[in-house]
Amino acid sequence: MLKDLKSVSKDSIIYGIGNVATKIVGFLLIPIYTNPKYLSVADFGVLSILDISSQVLVALFGLTLYQGFMRWYWDIKDPSERKKLFFTVLSFVSIFSIGFGVVLFLNSSWISQILYNSIEYTRAIQLVIINAILMSIQVLPNSSMRIQGNSKLYSTLSVIKFTVNLLFTVYFVVFLERGIEGIFEAQIIGNLLYFVFAAKHIHKNSKPQLNLPVLKDLFIYSYPLVFASMSGILLTTIDRFSLNELGTLPDVAIYSLGFKIGGSIKVFIVTSVQLALTPMMLKRINDPNNKRLYSKVLTYFSFGLMWVILAISIYSREIIVLIAKSPEYINATYIVPIIAMISFFGMAKDSVIMGLHVKKQTKIIGTLIVFAGIANLALNIVLIPLWGIFGAAWASLAAQFMLFIITYILAQRNYPIRYEMGKVALIIIIGGLLYWASLFTSELNIWASIFVKALLIISYPIWFFMLPFFEHVEIESIKNGISKFRGKNQ
Repeated sequence: MLKDLKSVSKDSIIYGIGNVATKIVGFLLIPIYTNPKYLSVADFGVLSILDISSQVLVALFGLTLYQGFMRWYWDIKDPSERKKLFFTVLSFVSIFSIGFGVVLFLNSSWISQILYNSIEYTRAIQLVIINAILMSIQVLPNSSMRIQGNSKLYSTLSVIKFTVNLLFTVYFVVFLERGIEGIFEAQIIGNLLYFVFAAKHIHKNSKPQLNLPVLKDLFIYSYPLVFASMSGILLTTIDRFSLNELGTLPDVAIYSLGFKIGGSIKVFIVTSVQLALTPMMLKRINDPNNKRLYSKVLTYFSFGLMWVILAISIYSREIIVLIAKSPEYINATYIVPIIAMISFFGMAKDSVIMGLHVKKQTKIIGTLIVFAGIANLALNIVLIPLWGIFGAAWASLAAQFMLFIITYILAQRNYPIRYEMGKVALIIIIGGLLYWASLFTSELNIWASIFVKALLIISYPIWFFMLPFFEHVEIESIKNGISKFRGKNQ
């Protein structure tokens, strides 16, 4: 089991490079996005709504068929049949995405009116639709690379997209002053170049024959996940849609900056690990020792993730002061820890949901996430008028926590696994106490505050060695790892 987890750690680093390269563009460009010279606070709010609208479209266009592809891939032993499967799914997703995209493109003025009570952003919405079509088609080649363990190609393509996107965004926004439209024009160029460099992989893994019976099976498996995927995205975006309706665009902008900082944990850490972890866990579905693996994944993932959450939450004010170019964004500091914990419970939910995947209970998954999305919407409607951006943050956290608890209960009924929930609770308690202690540093001067905060972060793992957290075999493995590391550096 430790060998599997070490393999996942290695692949996670490689996938992380690719994933970070793709997502870090948004962070590197925050000083530009928050600079009133290029985008007003309201413009940044508009951009945030367009970004999350793009996420919804990508999920809708792809119909989550990539999940069915990954689930069926290991069941098909014939390489030729696997290529037919790839070609079938890629063809269908491409045709569906383009067809649906054309319909939305022709109604872009109406969409702009709904979102912003103005047709001013029609052109920007059209660019978002084109970009979403390209991104939805990319999902399957990326899934193929992941399931084949081709992490280097995956990361290389991501770095290419990152470089092109970054350079063209700076050129369009800073030099040509094209504003929001320039941002999405740059993304389209990056996504088009992706297909140029991915063409060899796509051709190598395709056999131009349609396997309609398997496509039907994939639909049966995947269609409940469409609602789950859509609801899952709405679960994490309904806060900003709600703020757009119940608040103001500056509210959306401030909240979105806090969400980018707190949500960076999901983007850079959770997603990177899951890119490597999910194929391995699916591969081990029929392994007699899979339950212990699934249990330890949750424990180790929670331990490492909380350490990152603690660091970002403690230094959230310093981060925002450093990257935001307008003082109007400072209130985003206070929602970062709340958003970060949404990523934690989202990771925990994705871990315990494995039992439902083993039993192919995708209908339950879809129902759960739809319920959580509705609950999140209801909580946002109630709390945003009372607490503004803080109401949106707490509503999303409450909905994600409820989803985790209910998912755990139902997954255990279908496929019982002895998760170490006591240890997960201990992780949350220690992380919470250390963050609470950091709040008392506000009375110190800046350098003393930074130093004390660093000590609190460093102390995090030490507490677990003082408590009955690690098993004997885990402690021995850690000692061996340290010994090997020292040996290499002597």
